[in-house]
Amino acid sequence: MFNTGEQASTDKLREEEEPYNDQEVLAEIQRKYEDRDAKHKAKSKFRLLRFDATGDWSDFVFNFERYALKSKLRYEDWKKEIHRKVYSRLAIYIEVHTEIEAYSFDNYCEEAHLRHRALRKERVDFDTRKKATQKPAARATTTRPVRATTTTTVTTPEVKKDSPDVKCYTCGIKRHVSRYCSSKSSNVQAVIGLDEVEDEATNSLNEKLYDLYKGAELLDEKAKNKLY
Repeated sequence: MFNTGEQASTDKLREEEEPYNDQEVLAEIQRKYEDRDAKHKAKSKFRLLRFDATGDWSDFVFNFERYALKSKLRYEDWKKEIHRKVYSRLAIYIEVHTEIEAYSFDNYCEEAHLRHRALRKERVDFDTRKKATQKPAARATTTRPVRATTTTTVTTPEVKKDSPDVKCYTCGIKRHVSRYCSSKSSNVQAVIGLDEVEDEATNSLNEKLYDLYKGAELLDEKAKNKLY
């Protein structure tokens, strides 16, 4: 038989000696989430990290090691990852002239640093020779002729108003000119022409109405014949 009274008292004394602390538990949970968040941020930065031909090798290696540690990358994969992040010319140069499989991560960094300095010096020498062999551009000595500018003043013509005493020189009647005179032969012909046009239009309309009337009569006769 177990003594339950002594066991309960022992557990109570143990709880009093080691009290439960909520603050420590919350701090531990927060620390885990912060570590997880820092790991994700380090992974994203590590994924975007690249080394170009104009960069500083020491800064690149420092950032690579920092992000690799925070993202929990295995040390065995460091050499492969750093080789993927260098610019293409340096990577090809290392693959051709060295045996990457036999190198450790530190040996790879030393070799890549030396190759990068050699390639950068080669590029600087090439740019220097190119600038030395280039001919200076010829400067244009001719000047364009300057066009003479003239200022013109716009004058508004004076509008002559018709005088009430104006007289037609064709018929002698005032308040109209010869152009619109009704006694002028050309104006009379124009009026006659308009009358002729109106007469022709009237005759044409009458003919069409007559044709319609005759057509209606024929239709009526046909309808009557069908009935009988």
